[in-house]
Amino acid sequence: RLYWYVSRPSSAPLRLTLLDFEGTSPEPLLELELDPVPAAGVYGASLAEHDVRLEPGRLYEWSVALEVNQEGYSNEPVAKTVMAAKEADPALLAKIANAPALARVEALAAAGYWYDALDLLAQQVATDDPSQPWRELRAGLLEQVGLQAVVAFERGDGYAR
Repeated sequence: RLYWYVSRPSSAPLRLTLLDFEGTSPEPLLELELDPVPAAGVYGASLAEHDVRLEPGRLYEWSVALEVNQEGYSNEPVAKTVMAAKEADPALLAKIANAPALARVEALAAAGYWYDALDLLAQQVATDDPSQPWRELRAGLLEQVGLQAVVAFERGDGYAR
């Protein structure tokens, strides 16, 4: 899953685009038109649900844009990043197979599987179990990569998805 943060509600739809950063084709691997967001929060989209499989060892660029300008893309608010797809480590998979969620998150993060750790935390946040510090753990993971606006949201009173 890919995740992004929206700082406030918007009536504009979103456009998610995934490109093969190293590929020769300018055509996106995935381009989704998403509904407007009703509230500030962390949102996500599953690549598997759209039959997209990333090839280990390749770089991919993905972006999320608010489609506020019907005339063209030049003035749209956009966030984008480049990510590397990594082969799953069989030893790591065996280690975390029956581990509790917190141990899985820690092992994934320590091994550099950042998106997987984030996804597991997002799943735990969605359980809405107030006895567990999942949002604080997600804030800590996001803080490590300098996403301070999201960290502030996670540690505030807002609700994240």
